[in-house]
Amino acid sequence: MDIKAAQRQCEAYTCPLPEGHDRGSYYILGAAGEVGEAANIVKKVLRGDGPLDKQELALEFADVLIYLLCASNAYEIDLERAFEQKMEINAKRFKRWVKT
Repeated sequence: MDIKAAQRQCEAYTCPLPEGHDRGSYYILGAAGEVGEAANIVKKVLRGDGPLDKQELALEFADVLIYLLCASNAYEIDLERAFEQKMEINAKRFKRWVKT
């Protein structure tokens, strides 16, 4: 699935918010919370609580992606285009890290 298709799929999800609240901000805060949950999984591995549960981490990453797609929709951002533009910028900026 490409990014545009994923954005279209996320259009079906809307969270009811009180009048006057910014939906995009809500989704950005949701993404930040999910990044925190992913970080907590990795933190527990680093402190020796057990092995990395890749499935659990993958689901948290998916939550982050869903919130970012929803935020992009709320702000009417073509995330696929923005991704392509940013990758071009990064390819120039970080030449030594780009595998050829």
